[in-house]
Amino acid sequence: EEEFRPIGRNKSKSDEQSVPSLNVYQAVLVACARAGQYDNVTSLLTKMRRRGVRPNVYTYNSLLNVCAKDKETRWKEALSLLSQCQREPGIDPDLVTYTTAMR
Repeated sequence: EEEFRPIGRNKSKSDEQSVPSLNVYQAVLVACARAGQYDNVTSLLTKMRRRGVRPNVYTYNSLLNVCAKDKETRWKEALSLLSQCQREPGIDPDLVTYTTAMR
């Protein structure tokens, strides 16, 4: 998508076919969360699923960790992420997930 194309590069047919890896998505998701852009986090999670890239428990744990370390209270965002994680097919929240969500 537009978020991952280098600045100044024109869109090509190969751009339309390439899909960023889970690691790339995770880096962008964590950066958005650290910047307090939780609407972008939700939007990007939806986009990545549509493109066939599934978040994993580490994706959610990383995002929950950002919420826990934020100076502002981010409990609403953390609960929303925890709920998404629990509903995500093939993901089993682990001890880290629940412990981090409670911080």
